[in-house]
Amino acid sequence: MKNLHCLLLFSVAFGGAHAGDFQGASHKIEYEDEPVKYSEQAPADAVAQLQHRLATGEATLRFDDQLGYLPALLEAFKISPASQVLVFSKTSLQRSFITPQNPRAVYFNDDVYIGRIPGAPALEVAAVDPRLGGIFYRFENEEV
Repeated sequence: MKNLHCLLLFSVAFGGAHAGDFQGASHKIEYEDEPVKYSEQAPADAVAQLQHRLATGEATLRFDDQLGYLPALLEAFKISPASQVLVFSKTSLQRSFITPQNPRAVYFNDDVYIGRIPGAPALEVAAVDPRLGGIFYRFENEEV
């Protein structure tokens, strides 16, 4: 296992997403319209707080050779590994990795969920922001 120091690996997942990226999408999704205007507001959710702690060196994340950053993120967000549920739905930007034989594992608490698909390059993280509502992030799950 190795430590990750002061590196921002989170990115807002919908930055380059389009309505057609979502299975069953039939309408335009306006992320920049009222009332939210995502890019004009700074998130204050648990992920944004962890990003700040990583950037300032207050926090580090250990990389696990088998599960990547998943164990470190579960610990950072105080999510019990026992919360795991398996989801076979392909409602993911990484849906090409999801099959009945390779489901997405979702871990969660009241504020954050982490989705892991074996073999996929990223973890899917969603957090509840007090002003913006649900914020979706992509966390590269490869050692840096």
